[in-house]
Amino acid sequence: MMEQREIEKINLDRMRKKLEDDKRKFQVEKEIFKKNSKRLSDNLEKKKRIFEAQWKLLEGELLKLAAEKERLQKEKEFFREVHNFEKRTERESSVLPIPKMFFAGVKSEESLKKRYKELMKIYHPDNPAGDSDIVLMINREYNKLKELYTKK
Repeated sequence: MMEQREIEKINLDRMRKKLEDDKRKFQVEKEIFKKNSKRLSDNLEKKKRIFEAQWKLLEGELLKLAAEKERLQKEKEFFREVHNFEKRTERESSVLPIPKMFFAGVKSEESLKKRYKELMKIYHPDNPAGDSDIVLMINREYNKLKELYTKK
């Protein structure tokens, strides 16, 4: 009987040691889990801040693009009206349209180049509203004005 009790005691001691080991392992795993959870939470927060910053940037750029599109649409309409006016004037007076209208308000070589590029975007023959005759007139007027500005 004594032996039986000692065997049970030894078994209980082993079970207690095993439980203590399991408890320590569990505590270690718990700490590792907390660290990983904290790290993942921090990464998620960082990614969230980056995403929000990128979103704001994209919204700002989208607003700029919308404004630029509207400005270009108005400019296109203006040049279309100029083009229609010139065609009407050409039909009515059978005189070639005045290309100086295209460069009205140009005061420097830089603004001349800018206006020229804008006109080419609109009137280039590859565009649906393009016209090679108008492009030739624009080029002639551009070259005249360019010479004037380079002499200054």
